[in-house]
Amino acid sequence: MAKETIKPKILYLDRKTPAKPEAFQVIRAEFAEGFDFIQGSKLSDSALESLLGECKFIIATTDVISAEMIRKGTRLKMIHKWGAGYDTIDVAAAHARGVQVARTTGANSIAVAEHAIMLMLALYRQLIDTVMELKSGQWRKGARRLTNFELRGKKVGLVGFGNIGKAVAQRLHGFETEVYYFSRFKQPPELEKKLGVKGNLPLDRLISESDIISLHCLLNEETRHLINAERLKAMKKSAILINTARGKIVDERALFQALKNGDIAGAGLDVFEKEPVDPANPLLSLPNVVVTPHVAPHTCDTLRLTANRVYQNIKQAARGLAVDDQYLVKP
Repeated sequence: MAKETIKPKILYLDRKTPAKPEAFQVIRAEFAEGFDFIQGSKLSDSALESLLGECKFIIATTDVISAEMIRKGTRLKMIHKWGAGYDTIDVAAAHARGVQVARTTGANSIAVAEHAIMLMLALYRQLIDTVMELKSGQWRKGARRLTNFELRGKKVGLVGFGNIGKAVAQRLHGFETEVYYFSRFKQPPELEKKLGVKGNLPLDRLISESDIISLHCLLNEETRHLINAERLKAMKKSAILINTARGKIVDERALFQALKNGDIAGAGLDVFEKEPVDPANPLLSLPNVVVTPHVAPHTCDTLRLTANRVYQNIKQAARGLAVDDQYLVKP
């Protein structure tokens, strides 16, 4: 009798935000039968603790992967973030135990870029209020002609210029905007020209001169509350802030005061400092704020692409082969 091959275990950890059955089936379909694929949301605490010592791969969604969990993962080879931001993973603890940390860089860039631009347009055309008025029976055809604006001719400042920032810039080029960015790394002139951006500016200059500030940087100790009271005060009174990155990049208390006092014109937020957002969060009560529940990356197209990229990286690691550097988080 042939010896049964033990399949490497993959834990899809989604206890904090469980995947719906139909979405999980799409994800599972991207993985070959060579893996034992387990959904974490269905596990009890004791079952999860036991599984940590058995699985070779963890796919991290919104759950925190702590040093203690990594310590219990005695067979763990890789933690793969579902998405780009890895602030929920104790990377130092993983690397200390020889566990690789990977992320799906670029997989959701188009979805997030489109969502960011949608928030810009929704604010500039006061879309939510206009829709609700019409649905309530009001026909206010020309009521907002002095308070609605076009993207054309506006100066857009992108804070962070990775895959998502580049995708936003490329799409804004067609709107005839002036796009600048802030990044530690200046892009080659030929790429700036291709994407239609004007150049890399110092952060405080970008903030003070832009009509629209759109955040596309990672969350770390340097970027936590990067947008604080002082920087909000430095923005134009007519400026709007877009955040599809991480909630903690913005000091929400300072943002509320800036919006309430008219220091800036509006904000489009897909992310919050605490998620799920507290229904009592005062930002939700402001008329000059458009909010969505961290849905920017979530499209059917992105779901399949992300699952496939995670699978390809895990397959490489399972075979003992190198994973492409663009997906690895460095020590």
